[in-house]
Amino acid sequence: MKKNQMRLAGAVTIAALVLSACQGTGTSAPAEKAGGAATAAPAAEEVTPLQAAVLCGDGADEDLALIQEALTGGMPDALFFDAGGSADRQADQAAQALEAGARILFVSPAVRESSEEALRLTDLAGESGAVLVFYGRPMEVPGTEGSLRTGQDRVFYVGTDPEEAGRIQGETAGKRILEDYEAFDRNGDGIISYALFKGQAGQGEAEKRARSAVKALTRVLTEAGHEAPVYFNSDNPDGYQLDLTGTWSAHAVQDYMETNLSLYTDKEDNMIELVLCGNDDMASGAAAALRKSGYNTGEEGDPSIPVYGIGASEEARALIAQGAMYGSVDLNPALFLEMLSNAAYNAAAGLPLETGMEDRMDQEVPILTVPCSAYTGE
Repeated sequence: MKKNQMRLAGAVTIAALVLSACQGTGTSAPAEKAGGAATAAPAAEEVTPLQAAVLCGDGADEDLALIQEALTGGMPDALFFDAGGSADRQADQAAQALEAGARILFVSPAVRESSEEALRLTDLAGESGAVLVFYGRPMEVPGTEGSLRTGQDRVFYVGTDPEEAGRIQGETAGKRILEDYEAFDRNGDGIISYALFKGQAGQGEAEKRARSAVKALTRVLTEAGHEAPVYFNSDNPDGYQLDLTGTWSAHAVQDYMETNLSLYTDKEDNMIELVLCGNDDMASGAAAALRKSGYNTGEEGDPSIPVYGIGASEEARALIAQGAMYGSVDLNPALFLEMLSNAAYNAAAGLPLETGMEDRMDQEVPILTVPCSAYTGE
């Protein structure tokens, strides 16, 4: 989840406070609801001891490590496992945790949206009667694109909706362009030419963010009476450029954009007029390439191309303030951690995991959705 650039350090205290109720000490504090109101805790005798395990997909990912730190900071007796990016190792670790008596597993999947991994982990948890909470990284199973396995009421996902993130990005970009369409339509052909960067091939979150962003951008512009936007390179049938390493990196996008800008220029009347990126790292790479070509310097009078990312990272916020980027999508990491903490408390108290967060629960699939919002620095 490095791509989300989650700013969790300030939210660690929230997790420690809420998850301290999960120790089975005979007393518990009320869990704060995501909306701010408190959920009354059950009587002390109703709270059963919780043996929890945190299964981190890759401890080298600093954002996942922060989440793990927050969870285990409130649950000092929790078991912790690091799969190191191996789905097989994570399945073995889940089995070990369950054999050791874990009744709830917090899992950041080692392989993002792996059908096989989802089935293995849900089967293991189902056989033992344990609660399984995937967090941060969505899982995908056969026939249920981007969702969890249905039919198991003790399996949940807590995280953002990639389609919502993409929609907000596309809408934000479209509305900004409408504020001065003629200026952004640099060659005056009446059509906005955009570049689109995806971080990973065949990965549900990457696909949904990209697809939703373009769909929302098109809707905003056409509803205002303009032509639909077009991908800048008509010879590319994919309609996007892909980080072939699957790391959603700034370096890959900077290389792409520097090549693009050697061929697509204002002088040739085919300049790229908008850049949409699946995360903030990639957006920063696009911004760096543009600045090398004299765009997005933040200096008055210099040309500027709208660049949008997803994540609202600290770096992205700084680039937006400098004029190098135009906006991002805030994935609300503090609320994500609060909701994850509430789910842990509810599990310990024997309550439905969504207690106090029912307004964020999808009733068709067991997903607790963290709301996203536009960030433009204003």
